[in-house]
Amino acid sequence: MAGTNWGTGIQKVKGFSATVQLLLINGVVFIVANVIANLFKFDLLSFFALPARMHELGTAFYTPFSYMFAHADLGHAFFNMIYLYFMGQIFASIVGEKRLWFVYIM
Repeated sequence: MAGTNWGTGIQKVKGFSATVQLLLINGVVFIVANVIANLFKFDLLSFFALPARMHELGTAFYTPFSYMFAHADLGHAFFNMIYLYFMGQIFASIVGEKRLWFVYIM
């Protein structure tokens, strides 16, 4: 695409509510992880998920952040997104958009 201005696209996303931003991030990560898994036969989901054993957390230090964007299949992603949409709207209306981001990340 000639003439694509990524800055304009990012500004549009910043204009969305925190709930919609989180939904977009989750959707993009789900699609990218599944495309990589299907094209390259590489299970990216195992790198996003929290390790079952605590001593593995030292080598996978990023997983406390990345696990919240990992979804096992389409049904899992769909129902998590529906829940996030409705509960995120309620939560953001009570405590605000910035706190929704903070609580989601924590």
